[in-house]
Amino acid sequence: MRKIDKKWGGKMTLTKQFQDEVATKVTRLLEIYIDEIKGTDQWQQLSDQYANHQVVSQRYHDIYDFIQFNGFYLDREADASRLFICERLVNIETESIRQRGHYRRIPAYNLLECVSEASSRYFENDGVDIGNNHTDGRSIYSPVVDLAIVPTVRCRRSITQPLGRYPLFNGNLIFGELSKLSFMVRFQTEFKRIANNNLRAIGLNYNDDIEHNHRPLYLFAIEIENQINKKHLMGDFINSLMLSRFPVVVVPETKLDDCLEIIKLSKIISDIKDVHVFEILSRVMVLSITQFRQIINRMLETKGLLPLAVEEFR
Repeated sequence: MRKIDKKWGGKMTLTKQFQDEVATKVTRLLEIYIDEIKGTDQWQQLSDQYANHQVVSQRYHDIYDFIQFNGFYLDREADASRLFICERLVNIETESIRQRGHYRRIPAYNLLECVSEASSRYFENDGVDIGNNHTDGRSIYSPVVDLAIVPTVRCRRSITQPLGRYPLFNGNLIFGELSKLSFMVRFQTEFKRIANNNLRAIGLNYNDDIEHNHRPLYLFAIEIENQINKKHLMGDFINSLMLSRFPVVVVPETKLDDCLEIIKLSKIISDIKDVHVFEILSRVMVLSITQFRQIINRMLETKGLLPLAVEEFR
């Protein structure tokens, strides 16, 4: 293991090394994807059109009404259009967060970032339009996940926080549009394909029939399990399901069968006792560390980025 800064109190575990390297390299990959979209003629045309309009939108539905009734052309199926709308929506949300007293000025943000040890926080009034002159509702406990792909804001003392940890007005629209970007669809497709293969090996199928989590804190919540006890696996399932639109659990090769057994058990309980836990747990994409590494490395390679280097962690 490598020695690291004193703030970590000694040596970093292999799990933490792997986790941090994934966060750094996937963030760089996301930056490249976004920069490529912003380099297109379509993005520039959208920016020019928007700059020429005098109307300032204050709510999500106003953006779409504004576009519809003011001759603002928008191809909703194009990456440039989806990204453009997401950027406008995040601008609105960060301004609302500032006005509710979290910042003196509008915080800087990244539209998508992979965050290690991503904090989270739900509020009693989450998803409700509380207005800029109101305070946030009572905070509710919410766990920290190992890795999250999510819009972020740069907080005081340059601390990165997921945007979703603040109350958002109808914030599901941001996550919905981001999830439809072609490079995000590729993440989903690659994870789902391998996860489904793993489930098929035990006679089951990945559940993609229901829309999961209408108001997530993250797009992807990725829990990396290195504990021996099976009960920790269940906690990872619950965390990723509660907090994200696309829950992922990554386990060592020797623990993959144990993880799949939990889903198998949930299917038996659902069938025999009519307790519909399988419908939920089968939404989690279960991957081995090797499978996860291979997916990420393939995507890094397409953009000329170096593969993950922490090979010892398996």
